[in-house]
Amino acid sequence: MHRNESLESFKVKHAKTVVYFGLGALAEIEPTIKMHKKIGIITGSKSARISGAFNDLEDMLSKYSIEYTLYEGIRPNPTLAQCEEAVNVLKNEGIEAIVGIGGGSVLDTAKIVASSLGDGKPCAYYVEERGSPEAPLPLYAINLTHGTGSEIDRYSVINITHRREKRGLVTIYPKIGVDDPRYTVSLPEFQTMITTFDAFYHSIESSTGPRSNPLVRDLSRSAVERIYLYLERALTEPGDVVARYNLLYSSMLAGISIDYAGTHIIHLIEHELSGVNDRLEHASGLAIIGPRLLPYVHKNSPEYSAYVLKPLNNEIRAIREHAELAGKIVEDFQRSMGFDKTLGDYGFDRSDLTEAVDKVWKTAVKLWGDKPFGISKEMVLGILEDLL
Repeated sequence: MHRNESLESFKVKHAKTVVYFGLGALAEIEPTIKMHKKIGIITGSKSARISGAFNDLEDMLSKYSIEYTLYEGIRPNPTLAQCEEAVNVLKNEGIEAIVGIGGGSVLDTAKIVASSLGDGKPCAYYVEERGSPEAPLPLYAINLTHGTGSEIDRYSVINITHRREKRGLVTIYPKIGVDDPRYTVSLPEFQTMITTFDAFYHSIESSTGPRSNPLVRDLSRSAVERIYLYLERALTEPGDVVARYNLLYSSMLAGISIDYAGTHIIHLIEHELSGVNDRLEHASGLAIIGPRLLPYVHKNSPEYSAYVLKPLNNEIRAIREHAELAGKIVEDFQRSMGFDKTLGDYGFDRSDLTEAVDKVWKTAVKLWGDKPFGISKEMVLGILEDLL
C-alpha cells in the first residue's frame, strides 16, 4: 500500500454529475451558479456555517447579487415531513436552483426537494409512490462529510415517520458536486469515524453483491485502502487536510461503486432498524451490525470479499473457511478506531428488533429468496438481540 500525500485538484464526470474535488473547489461552480437570480439553500442545523461552506457560498452569491431563501435544520434520518416543509418554504419564492450544503441527510433531502419544486408534485409522490422525477430544478451539492457519496450518486434515503419506515430511492443526480476537504475538518470525532464507516460498507457491499463488477471492486478496494491508511490520522489530527482529502476521495469512489452496484443485506437491515428507531445514526448502525453479518457475505462471495478486505489484513483468503476471519478483521479495525456502540445504546428493545426484521424479510425474500446470503430470519433476529 502507498500513501497519497498530494492535494491535487481535479474534476470527474460521472453520469449526469460533474464533481469538483480539491481545495477551493467551490469556486468552480461560479460560472454556472451566477446564471441564476434566486436559489434555495438547504442545510443541517450547524455544520454548513461551522465548516465555512455557507459563508463561502454567501460571498459568491453576494458578488453576483443572487438572492436566496434558506431552509435549515435537516436532521439525521431526514423525514418525508421535513421534505414537505422545505418545499412549502421554497415553492413560492421564484427559486431557480437548489444548493444543498451538508452530508447525506441534507443532500438526500435536497434531491427530493429539487424534484418536487421542478415537477410541481408533492414529495410523497417520490417517497411513497416511488415516482420518477421528470424536470427537477438543478441541484448543486456541497458535501461536508466523507461517507455518503450523495454528491455523485442518484440516491436518497428518507424516513416515513408514521410508518416507522425508511426508504431508499432512486432520485436525481446533482448537476454539480463539490468536495473540498477543508469543509470536513470541523467534523466532530465521532462523525469523522462513522461517516467513514458508511463509505467502508458501501465499498464492501457493492463489491460483494449480485451487480458487482471489476470496476466496482477496484474502486472499492482503493477506497478501503485509503480508509485504513488515513482514518486514524484524521481522528488524532482533525485538521490534517491530507487525511481528510483521502477519506473524501474514498467516499466519492464508494459513492460511484454503489451507483453501479448498489448495497445489499447490511444496508437493508440497518435501514429498517433506523426506520423503526430514528435515533440510530445510519453509519453507526452499519458499524454495529456489519461485523456480525460479514461472515455470511464472505461465504456468499469469498473471492470478492477477500479482495476488498485485504488492505485491512493480508491473511484473508478467498475461501469460505475465512468467513469468521472477515468479520473479526472488520470488528478489530472498528474497535481500533474507538467504536464500541451497541443497539442498546440507542434505546432498542426486542420488540423493535422483531418489527425491523419482519420488514427486512419482506424485501429480502423478494430480492434474494428465502435465505439470502445463507442467513435465515431467525438467525438475523438472534444476531440483533446479541447486539442490544
